[in-house]
Amino acid sequence: MNISKRIKILVIDDEQGIRDWLSLELSSEGYEVKVAEDGEKGIQKAEKEKFNIIISNIRMPKVSGIEVLNRVKKISPGTMVIMMTGYAIGEKEDENVRKEAFHFIYKPFEIKEISSLLKKATVEGGYAN
Repeated sequence: MNISKRIKILVIDDEQGIRDWLSLELSSEGYEVKVAEDGEKGIQKAEKEKFNIIISNIRMPKVSGIEVLNRVKKISPGTMVIMMTGYAIGEKEDENVRKEAFHFIYKPFEIKEISSLLKKATVEGGYAN
C-alpha cells in the first residue's frame, strides 16, 4: 500500500492558484487533500478533522500562518506543519517558525520540493509505520 494514501493534508493559502495547484498535484500523488482559503477557516477545519500534515502560507488576511501554526500545535501537537511564503519574514516570525514548524519553504517552489518535504514529514511524524 502506498503510504501517501493514508496521509491527510490541509493546504491553507489565500491564493486560489496555490491551493488548486497543490491540491491537484498532491492528490495525484495519492494524498487526501483538503484546502482552506484563509487561516481562520484552516483552524476551523483542523479543530473538526485530524490532519497528518498542514501546509500553510504565512501572510494571509485575518489570521496569519503564524497564528495557524500556534493554534494547530495546541489542537494537535503531532501534526507536521510546513510553512510557506513569498516574502521575507521578520526575526520574531522566523524564530517561531523554526521552533514550531516542521519546515519552511519560500515560494515559488517546485512540486518535487514539497513532495520531498512530505516524504520526510511522513517518516518523522511516524505516519510511515
